[in-house]
Amino acid sequence: ESLSGSGPNGLVTLDDVINAGSAGSGRLSLATSSMRPAANLTETGELEVLRSLRRAMAQSMTLARDNVMECTVFDDADIEGWQQGGDYTVRLLRAIAAGCHAEPGLNAWFDGTHQGRRVFHHIQVGIAVDTPEGLFVPVVRDAGGRSPPSLRAGLEQLKAAVRSRSIPAAELRGATITLSNFGTIAGRHATPVVLPPT
Repeated sequence: ESLSGSGPNGLVTLDDVINAGSAGSGRLSLATSSMRPAANLTETGELEVLRSLRRAMAQSMTLARDNVMECTVFDDADIEGWQQGGDYTVRLLRAIAAGCHAEPGLNAWFDGTHQGRRVFHHIQVGIAVDTPEGLFVPVVRDAGGRSPPSLRAGLEQLKAAVRSRSIPAAELRGATITLSNFGTIAGRHATPVVLPPT
């Protein structure tokens, strides 16, 4: 309650909380700044301030939590008829494009300030690429208008640029819809984090 938010419309940001903690005691104890249970109030630890990609991820996750209503629908698709060893990612990109053509409202940004949405005709698919440093979401441009070999080549180029940390910032912006793959972690279903404005 004592913080003045530096974000839009006075929103208290992660930086505001970290700066307030740093200004107070010079360090935040894990008991007061993380998920430690109240019974362990005597435990303390040094705050590791997030930097670079992990800091950006934390801010994006906070923005998503605060601005996007959570809604998850689980369903299963029978892909037994798909060719074994086929390029499943490209097929999914093409399926996303077909879905966006059938229901254009899937391929849109929400503008909470003006209470409206911007529906796009071009399909720019953000595709999650996990690295040891954190998650990158490069954008596959014109997913609905490219051939399968062009999509595969574009994916490989984006993934190589992410792994070498040479991807231009412009290639990480402008997604109109996102494909995320939880299969690399484990589990069958998961609730995705939808990043504004998608």
